[in-house]
Amino acid sequence: MLGPVTLPTLVAVKDAKPGISSFYQEPNKVCAYLRPLVEFGESSLLKRGIERKLFKHIPIFLKATAGMRELPQVPRDAIMLNIRLCLSDVAISPFKFAWRQASVISGDEEGSFSWLHVNVMLGNLYNSVPNTVGVIDMGGASVQVVFVPEHDVLENFYPVSHGAGRRLGLYSKSYESYGHKRALERMSENLLEYHKYRHHKKKTIKHPCYPRGHTFELFGRHFEGDPSFKNCLKLSKTLFPEQAECLIPDCTFNGIYQPRLLQTPFIAISGLAKVARHLDLMSSHTEGTVSMERWFKETQRVCSTMTNSRNTPDLCALSTYIFTFLTRGLGFDLKSEQISFRVQIDGTDPTVSYGLMMHEISYMPWIMPETYETQFMATALIALVMTLAALYTRVRGL
Repeated sequence: MLGPVTLPTLVAVKDAKPGISSFYQEPNKVCAYLRPLVEFGESSLLKRGIERKLFKHIPIFLKATAGMRELPQVPRDAIMLNIRLCLSDVAISPFKFAWRQASVISGDEEGSFSWLHVNVMLGNLYNSVPNTVGVIDMGGASVQVVFVPEHDVLENFYPVSHGAGRRLGLYSKSYESYGHKRALERMSENLLEYHKYRHHKKKTIKHPCYPRGHTFELFGRHFEGDPSFKNCLKLSKTLFPEQAECLIPDCTFNGIYQPRLLQTPFIAISGLAKVARHLDLMSSHTEGTVSMERWFKETQRVCSTMTNSRNTPDLCALSTYIFTFLTRGLGFDLKSEQISFRVQIDGTDPTVSYGLMMHEISYMPWIMPETYETQFMATALIALVMTLAALYTRVRGL
């Protein structure tokens, strides 16, 4: 029997930078960083007419993502311990808190929650037969690829809840260190290794993905733009080796299992959508369906004509990398028009936070006491406020 569906309502948002992973050397300072967010949650609820005496019944969540996953275990555990102690202290947070409500989520979880929010906003889940879209979500450190395959999922299976008694089986794969920021760093690192092997006496490294006049320091070395789309494309392919054995067909790169894409429609969000907008590939300000062939041609044009702009110095590098990730990495055909790039859906940014709250609410009782009925929305607010502190990312230069 299917239970009722409770959808969170976004009440308020407060962005916070840097992310909590920046406290890896001073984990004891993370509480002072969180306190303004908790206070913002309190004031936002009071403005909505939620009485302060009810705060102790309203759960608060903090879910950290790729930036924290990349940290070694000792500093990661130290940060999370300080967060849990902070949110347990009633002098700092008046909200209901259990230690499990603050955690570092896996990449598979992160992807499934983004997928859930996108498909809820599109109204795909509550038909008699759910008709869903896949989601590709690129942040600074990782990329999540999530969809409901037409065949059995042999690996990276993730069951997602979207209402009492409602479950769907997803393929959810997180590609760590393939987010836009880390990928560009790794491309530069590969270029540096090539430079050491071939031109070890030269101090300045010419980078084919950046405009002339653009310089930056990385790994203690000086890089200078020397634009060449051909060489930039070649450099981006070094991140996607194809020689690895595929033990569970079908595979993408490095022998990573992925069910066949077939004709599954996808929504690309976050960094992917922002780059598409800067390439002028959207039919409107917030969305557009683009073939990989068109993406290739526009990227080639941008890389061939780019100048040293403060706003988008890395547009060629980003768009080239994304093209390679989607085609060589995931296997989308050049002629494919399966991907729709969306900055927003119905005026809302797709977020992990919303999907997370749907997932949490699905485990709550179907019938709530009257004192709790008005608090679902408040619960969503706090989760959204807190998780945004860890999840907020922005494409560098965009």
